[in-house]
Amino acid sequence: MYMSHVYRIYENKLKYFEFVCHREQVPYELYPNEGMNYRKISMDISRSKFEEILDDIDCEIQRENSKHPEIPVISFRTMMQPKKFQRLVAGRGVFRPLSRDKEKFREF
Repeated sequence: MYMSHVYRIYENKLKYFEFVCHREQVPYELYPNEGMNYRKISMDISRSKFEEILDDIDCEIQRENSKHPEIPVISFRTMMQPKKFQRLVAGRGVFRPLSRDKEKFREF
């Protein structure tokens, strides 16, 4: 287990953060708002895992803003994790790549 780390998440991404953490079963402690445009969060995860959560947040934002929000958006990092990829794409058979990862998908 990791020691608790404090990370920051922008207020406008907070609902996506909560959704992703719930979906991935990642516990966190949200600090009170200090009048900033971000919130501090205490989590027992590595920086790499937090960056994965940030990727997932960007995927959820892109999915929500697409013409077909029922189609999941997947980051390259998630595609490289077979169990997670299968779970997120299950029953759909189709997905969209995260915009910033399109080149990585082409090279793969």
